[in-house]
Amino acid sequence: MTDLRFLGDWGLWQGLMAALLLAGAVWALYLREVRRRNGVVKWLLPTLRSTAVFLVVMMLTGPVLHHRKLIGELVRLKVVIDASRSMALSDKDMDPGRKLLIAHRLGLLAPDVLDEELIKAADSLQCARETAAEMLRNSYGNIDLAEALGVFEKEIEDARDHLSRTRKESSIAIAEKGTILREFWTDIQGSNVASLAGSSAYPDKPSGTTYLDIFEAPTNWKDNYGTRIHGYIYPPTSGEYTFWISGDD
Repeated sequence: MTDLRFLGDWGLWQGLMAALLLAGAVWALYLREVRRRNGVVKWLLPTLRSTAVFLVVMMLTGPVLHHRKLIGELVRLKVVIDASRSMALSDKDMDPGRKLLIAHRLGLLAPDVLDEELIKAADSLQCARETAAEMLRNSYGNIDLAEALGVFEKEIEDARDHLSRTRKESSIAIAEKGTILREFWTDIQGSNVASLAGSSAYPDKPSGTTYLDIFEAPTNWKDNYGTRIHGYIYPPTSGEYTFWISGDD
């Protein structure tokens, strides 16, 4: 199948109109020069020159002979587009953590918004899960269970290593809803906040941590210690909330 296509800077109709106008102007101009001549020459010379101008202008339209050869049989390809927004950031049924991970990998979030160690830990746990599933499917097959178990243990160890290097604020953020982190430092001399803040162990080396199910520290627990409770609040509805604090020192 062969057809003529125009691929130049000028479109077909734009080039055709310009070529006809210029060719007509050239034909009229040269006709005046040969008006004293008789016979065929009087009309032939202007026609040849105007034809040359017409062809030169038409070259700007980029005429190309396009040849296409079909080999084999034509098939009909149907493309189905999923408009349900499933697995997209706007999917309301997707877990928020997965949305954040997708946004992070697409570069939609600043590099320091998500802790890279958490992402690496999640990848290691996913690999461990896939390895365990493979062992269950092929427990009586040809899979080397000892080797698979070694891979599983390594992935778990990698996940533990990544979790140990997460930022402190990341550890707070991944705490289960309904709990809040309590950190405490023992052997603190003094009875004010400055005594705790001046300790060399504060804030990176607490003596211990616990998760509370109410926003309240234990009473009559110990002497000479400092504590800090911090986390995120997930209000059930929008509105105004009142918070209060109490203490004995």
